[in-house]
Amino acid sequence: MPMNARLKTTLLTIALGFIITIAGRRYGHIPNPSYRNFVELCTNINTIDPAARITVEAVLNSSETKDCNRVQDLEELTLMGLVTDLNPIAGFTNLQEL
Repeated sequence: MPMNARLKTTLLTIALGFIITIAGRRYGHIPNPSYRNFVELCTNINTIDPAARITVEAVLNSSETKDCNRVQDLEELTLMGLVTDLNPIAGFTNLQEL
């Protein structure tokens, strides 16, 4: 591969990585490091990233309660919709069936 082609490939790779990073930040595909558990995500639902918001909303919709504190004690949970981020329910220690 000639030097110019190698340089172009390297620059293109760097640019693509930069674009993916910026797009991820812009569209919310980054973690919610300031929220430690489901209750914090739930009570701050309007400020969390879209993937986490979809999960929190799915949990609230499938539970019999909309109380963020009580939802995390569920033993059984059915998630409907396009849930892609299971991190919000990682702390559900009573969950027996998903």
